[in-house]
Amino acid sequence: MKQTAVTASITRELLTRVPINRNYTDAIGMARGAEDEPKSGGFQVDGASGSENRFVIDGLDTTDIGSGIDNKGLRMEFVEEVQVKTSGYNAEYRASTGGVINAITRSGSNAWHGDIGLYHEDNELSGDIRPELRLNPVDTTIAEHVTKPRDGDRQTEPTFALGGPILRDRMWFFAGYAPNFRRESRTVTFLENDATQEFVDDERGHRLLGNVTTRLTDALRLKVSVMNDEFRGGYAFPSIEPDGTSFDNPVSFPDSVRSDSFDRTVSAVIDWAPTNRLYVNVATGIYDYGSKDEGEFFDGIRYRVLESNFGFPEVPGNLKHVNGYDSSIANARNLKDDWRRVQVSGDLTSYLNGLGDHTLKTGVQYERFGNDVDSGNVLPDIRLSWDDSWQTLDGRAVRGEYGYYIVREFKTLGDVTGHNLGFFVQDAWTINNRLTLNLGVRTERELIPSYRDDAPDLEFSFADKFAPRVGFAYDLTGSARSKLYGFWGVYYDLMKLDLARGAFGGDKWVDYMITLDTFDWPSIQCDYPPSAIGSSSCPGTFIEEIDYRYPSNGPEAVALGVGGVDPDMKPVRTQELTVGLDHELNATMSVGVRYVHKQLDRTIEDVGTQLPGVGEIYFITNPGKGSEDFGLFPLGRDFPQMPHAKREYDGLELALRKRLADNWQLNAVYTFSRLYGNYSGLASSDESDNGTGRTDPNVERYFDGLYGLFDTSGSLDPLYGVLATDRPHILNLQASYDFPWGTTVGGNQLMASGTPTTRQISQNGIPVWYQGRNSDGRTEALSRTDLSVQHAFQLGGGRRLSVGVQIFNLFDEENVTRIYQRPYRDRFNVSDEQFFNGFDADALASANRDDVRPDPQFLQAAGLQGERELRFLAKFSF
Repeated sequence: MKQTAVTASITRELLTRVPINRNYTDAIGMARGAEDEPKSGGFQVDGASGSENRFVIDGLDTTDIGSGIDNKGLRMEFVEEVQVKTSGYNAEYRASTGGVINAITRSGSNAWHGDIGLYHEDNELSGDIRPELRLNPVDTTIAEHVTKPRDGDRQTEPTFALGGPILRDRMWFFAGYAPNFRRESRTVTFLENDATQEFVDDERGHRLLGNVTTRLTDALRLKVSVMNDEFRGGYAFPSIEPDGTSFDNPVSFPDSVRSDSFDRTVSAVIDWAPTNRLYVNVATGIYDYGSKDEGEFFDGIRYRVLESNFGFPEVPGNLKHVNGYDSSIANARNLKDDWRRVQVSGDLTSYLNGLGDHTLKTGVQYERFGNDVDSGNVLPDIRLSWDDSWQTLDGRAVRGEYGYYIVREFKTLGDVTGHNLGFFVQDAWTINNRLTLNLGVRTERELIPSYRDDAPDLEFSFADKFAPRVGFAYDLTGSARSKLYGFWGVYYDLMKLDLARGAFGGDKWVDYMITLDTFDWPSIQCDYPPSAIGSSSCPGTFIEEIDYRYPSNGPEAVALGVGGVDPDMKPVRTQELTVGLDHELNATMSVGVRYVHKQLDRTIEDVGTQLPGVGEIYFITNPGKGSEDFGLFPLGRDFPQMPHAKREYDGLELALRKRLADNWQLNAVYTFSRLYGNYSGLASSDESDNGTGRTDPNVERYFDGLYGLFDTSGSLDPLYGVLATDRPHILNLQASYDFPWGTTVGGNQLMASGTPTTRQISQNGIPVWYQGRNSDGRTEALSRTDLSVQHAFQLGGGRRLSVGVQIFNLFDEENVTRIYQRPYRDRFNVSDEQFFNGFDADALASANRDDVRPDPQFLQAAGLQGERELRFLAKFSF
């Protein structure tokens, strides 16, 4: 009744009753304001993207250090409670412009409890195979929906859990183990040698959790937790056509390289109550995770066909290949990509009196994090684009007799360490029995490291990140049944390392474009960088070179006079205003209404400028708010100023909750909202051609040049509109009922508006919403029903055997989730003057069909709702 935070506490009791996937984060969708949006990088909370949440397990931050998304697989059997804070949370919660997801693992007690379970899935029992949209592999003027044969895919996951006393009334333990066994298979007939082969891949995973809780004294408790996950990755399969054939190179299979990974945490939490008015909490931990490739690596040149060469009759049959063909699986190797976070935090809570009651809490939080990586190409990756022209940075369309090819090498190298330090103070001040004020402030100091020793790090001071938070809660009737609440707060992001990897010297990516003047493509044996262009080993004429990862913080940018890091740059900041009313109808049922406004005040992004002869050079700045010398006029003062980043979320929410009583429970939330602006967040829903969005915080395509921020009408007003994951109406419902004979039925129901479809062209490689956002309406409304049915056999003595099935997308609905948005396959390359004076893109494309070809996939269904899935389960509990 005294809290202003909107929090969902999802207990193990509820998690066992409704259909839910295996990871603890799948429970987020039960919280108010949260929705699963793959195009936004995961769960979107009140309009904030998936890279803006914080994920905490037993006091330890397990958020991905590079991308900000969820990174830790914690199985539901090991979870006691999942807390999801979507708005109004206090100053103690850091580093989030979205939501805070906190998982508490199970602990032991004086009684012995445990369970042995088994989960099994087999996609032979799944719904209809979904068709895929693609260009015809031989004739790219034809678009087609194809249905490919279903791979074999069986997955079995046993679970083991046991908890009990080590020393009764003094020390307890809990241990859990969940191995995973997955077998995939595919049978193809290679067209190149007419050989039919079956490929089988066995993936293995091991998840282990253990914790010990001890009462050292009546006032002092300690919990130590360890989690260790190890995974043996899978091998790549050859591609497969609808008839079971494969265009791939048979000598590349079976694949000999897999990717293995690990994920480990060690944490400790101390709770101490020296007096009944003083409480101390100290938490510390280490989070390690990483991946590496294992197996025999291919050390040769890799050839990839971007455009097929079937249109050239002089090309011999053995050299003709479809678009998408690869001569080998890969010639890159990941020797290591390891990440680490070390965290220490402590807080002190005092219960005081003075003009009312005060719960005063102060704390400090320190984190040290790093990345050690050595990954990338061994030899060049050569990409062949037959019968196509390259659009150069200086406005030319260039090709050879057969098209052009690209010599590419991409690597990531570095061993870096950064850190941040935060302080907070907050007070829950109960003025009288009915009014409580929640007042707080936090601040942080942050260092993001450079991957180059000769370039500076990025730092923010305490003064840069001053974040006040103010809220109230008022008992309307004095009966503790009706609460009116409100909140205003400022939030800052703690930056992820993707910007440093991409813009501070970690990634190295250079493309060399060369005319394709021979059909004998295996004779192309360019080194890196190509030193003998025009010779028999590297034939053709040099077109241009583009460095896509020019270091923004290095001396090179300073020497060029473009690019660089804005010395006056400020951290990412959002604000929130929330008001709501909750009312208890009776002892088990409540209703609530909430209005929330969240706005982005500023962000940090790279602003790209294209420099012929060099590549794409980036300013790192606050777009639209940076200084003049750092991207405010990226094309010069003859062209518009960079617009500021804008994201505004307004949501009105109605909620009905019935706690589990009388054998049933219900949670229903309806949200009417708008998500508006030109920037979807640290994860980009504007770059979701594959349906999953892009999770590279601070280095996405939003503000590169100016082209993507205006339409092509000639208006110099910045382009704003509803964003790609805007859903005006969402109804989310979970319910369960326990029948007296031991059967429990639970369900999820989701109904939501479709998302905007916005046609897009490419200007110099930068996406442009050339007819405005939401130009072509929305995808169809989304609907999904999930069902869980379980029956428990009581065996006496507290023992129970449960069997059941979970069915996701019960009715196998095939709602269209994505429409192909690009009317043309090639880039436009108009001058800056022509672009901002306005031009008719469709008329220009029609007049230049050789250089700007129509894409026959345009406005066709490019993504469908996933097929129905079944999971069987059995569990023995005691």
